Amino acid sequence: TDAGRASAQQVGAALSDLPFQAIYASPLQRARETAEIIAAGLTAAPALHLTDDLKEVNLMLWEGLVFTEVAEKYPDEYRQWQKEPHLMRMTVPAADGTAIDFFPIPALYEQARQFWQTVLPQHEGQTILVVAHSGINRALISTAIGLTPDRYQSIQQSNCGISVLNFSGALGDPVQMESLNLTSHLGDRLPKIRPGHTGPRLLLVRHGETDWNRQSRFQGQIDVPLNDTGRSQAQKAADFLQPVTLDMAVSSPMLRPKETAEIILQQHPHITLELNEFLVEINHGLWEGKYEAEIKQLYAQELADWHTRPETVQMPEGENLQQVW
Repeated sequence: TDAGRASAQQVGAALSDLPFQAIYASPLQRARETAEIIAAGLTAAPALHLTDDLKEVNLMLWEGLVFTEVAEKYPDEYRQWQKEPHLMRMTVPAADGTAIDFFPIPALYEQARQFWQTVLPQHEGQTILVVAHSGINRALISTAIGLTPDRYQSIQQSNCGISVLNFSGALGDPVQMESLNLTSHLGDRLPKIRPGHTGPRLLLVRHGETDWNRQSRFQGQIDVPLNDTGRSQAQKAADFLQPVTLDMAVSSPMLRPKETAEIILQQHPHITLELNEFLVEINHGLWEGKYEAEIKQLYAQELADWHTRPETVQMPEGENLQQVW
């Protein structure tokens, strides 16, 4: 639609100065046109590659129907789609006149894995742009970070929302989900809540910078306050969240998150900040107060594991991640 083309232009403007080495898109018109509009807004756009591995989930019996029609015509399948999408199946005619069962979501996840296995080896150390659809994007994110098909409905993808994944290597190696479904470039501070959502919506904010952050010192449960940069960051978070309706606020009692929360809540004077001990930082034990270089001298293997296999590390006289979990 015209609104869709305008949103695609906003994505192009938001990403204009980033150096992309490749663009991949679904060949379906809505994704291909989005990719072409975004590319036109980039300072230096690389070639656009179209691949069937980025096509949207195949819901052959439902396509062209509105949601209410699907819910009425296929009530059991629709409920399963919402609650157990990995088990939802469609019975479709085969070429020989028989019927076969097709499971759309497991097939979509296999398609996503095929895309990563094909594309990642070609772009080590590069930045690539992928423009596709809600369903396949969810499968791409899920297969990258290790979520199984039963969690398909746990991830939302807004029209022209931006997500950022940092790969450390091939599919199966650790992946950092840096950002998920950003929409602020479209003028929406937060993604729109899906129809039918009834539970709480949580906004998770990390505290602003401290001097020890800047010095690369492990803080843990040593109570280090914000520095001036951290207070400025908190103020920017406050300005960003000012138009957002908040109903409650809770923070760790430690100085750096507590002050961050207090700065944000200056824009929301009706909210009383609650403090909760369960939100304190991990206890780094003997590492607290030390520079990373010092820790490397004393605990070289443990520090290496902390960067690559953090779930295996027991902090000396401190905690492990299972305790934090």
